[in-house]
Amino acid sequence: MRKKLPEPGQIEELHRVEEQLSLNPTVDGCLELADRYAELGMAKDAQRLIQVAELLEKDSVQTGNTTSDSLLSGSINPLMIIEVLQILARTRKSGELVLESTGQTFRIFFDRGQIINAHSTSEMPGITSFLMAIRIAEGTYRFRENNEIQIERLIEDKTDHLIMEAARLMDESTGESAART
Repeated sequence: MRKKLPEPGQIEELHRVEEQLSLNPTVDGCLELADRYAELGMAKDAQRLIQVAELLEKDSVQTGNTTSDSLLSGSINPLMIIEVLQILARTRKSGELVLESTGQTFRIFFDRGQIINAHSTSEMPGITSFLMAIRIAEGTYRFRENNEIQIERLIEDKTDHLIMEAARLMDESTGESAART
């Protein structure tokens, strides 16, 4: 039996709904949209939204409510770093994303959804710190919103480009580790 293809416009509609949801993400909203993606056979998109819902739920359990000074927080896994960067870019948030791993702390600064700077305890500020931060395999992250961020802009690249580069580097490192096994 052949899988039914989505009707014209269904995918575009889901992307519009997801863009709206990114402005105020909720667990229920993410799960509902994940179901709609799954119905169309778009398993990767469905799984991605389930992971976002899990992050939101974990944050609300940890804080005891759904509002805290950390918009997003949780345990690091490489794919979730990309997802968090995308959420912050889509929602045009300003503030500081702190990534902590064994003995290292990285800070990625956002201004209205654009990555403008990155600092770390072991790397030069700017793009070098950003590229090292996205390679963290385990640890914790949290985002603190700050609409009046006052930090020098050292990263001029568009956030979309940086996210694509981050995904490319992760794919390369995954391929290298698979080749060693």
